[in-house]
Amino acid sequence: MNKDPDLDRASPQECEAILIGILPDPSTRLSCLRILRAGIVAVHSRATAGWGVTLFSDGLRLNIGSTEAYTLAEGVIRVLILIGDTAKVPAALTASSLSPSPYRSTPPDTQLLRAEPSRVVAVEPWLRDCFVNFALKASVTRAGKPRRTPYHPSHSAGVVSYISTTLNEVVPTPDYGGNK
Repeated sequence: MNKDPDLDRASPQECEAILIGILPDPSTRLSCLRILRAGIVAVHSRATAGWGVTLFSDGLRLNIGSTEAYTLAEGVIRVLILIGDTAKVPAALTASSLSPSPYRSTPPDTQLLRAEPSRVVAVEPWLRDCFVNFALKASVTRAGKPRRTPYHPSHSAGVVSYISTTLNEVVPTPDYGGNK
């Protein structure tokens, strides 16, 4: 992802412009945002300082702890998911790439889904549920303690504001305890 020093990460308008640029189709954009929101709500329910979303000039990323859990860029969505049976992957995702998580810190059986964003519209409920399952487990350590993301300095409040306004639903704000 491209880091742009002039990017205003606090601006929902900047977020909107970037997301419309990489996801011009409104239904695809909304599906991707609903999945992202569900993951944010899930992780926030267990670790209020355990996540951060970062806007880049060519997309965005959600980190849970130190793990890149959700990435959205032009032509690709990458999502870490927990699924009980890989044989139950919806047919709409057969052209997608499903592989074991590249991160050691993820829960066992975590899969990395890499797909064209347009494919998620047809499987949104399934993908959302698999991502929420991952987010809930990844939000705490193996000992059950809430994670804390080291990426809080790059958290982009404009993304949270944009998602909340666009979906007309509350999106929590991380609580870094004044350490932002």
